[in-house]
Amino acid sequence: MYEFFITHSFPWNSTCLCSFYLIFFFQIGQVISRI
Repeated sequence: MYEFFITHSFPWNSTCLCSFYLIFFFQIGQVISRI
């Protein structure tokens, strides 16, 4: 699921956007692990 979302959300290779998504998914992972 994550691979599908990432590959379809990255028309261009941008390190800034990449790091933003990595942090975004990391925050979601922490919230899910707390529940």
